[in-house]
Amino acid sequence: MKEIQKARENREHVIISTRHAPSRHSTGSIDDEEAGVEDAFVNDHDTDCADPVRLWVHGHTHRSTDMMVNSTRLASNQFGYMSENCGFQPNMKIPLYDDGTVNVTDS
Repeated sequence: MKEIQKARENREHVIISTRHAPSRHSTGSIDDEEAGVEDAFVNDHDTDCADPVRLWVHGHTHRSTDMMVNSTRLASNQFGYMSENCGFQPNMKIPLYDDGTVNVTDS
């Protein structure tokens, strides 16, 4: 978290990339929650989803998501197994602009 504090002091934007989802909101599966396996691939970092963290990308859930948690954009573009339809977008782009704006596009 030292890096985030330093970025805050320098008025810089932060992008975080992790294997596990940073928020339970970004998993989107009642089945996993009811089966008690959600903790195997998600963390509870909702309070860390704040300035200067503008974008947090993750994998591992086999569910593509695009949402806001506090002031941070959470995005995941999952391919999953061949037999799954995880919502993968092969042309997805996620630019971060100088002003901190984050847009997700499929072009």
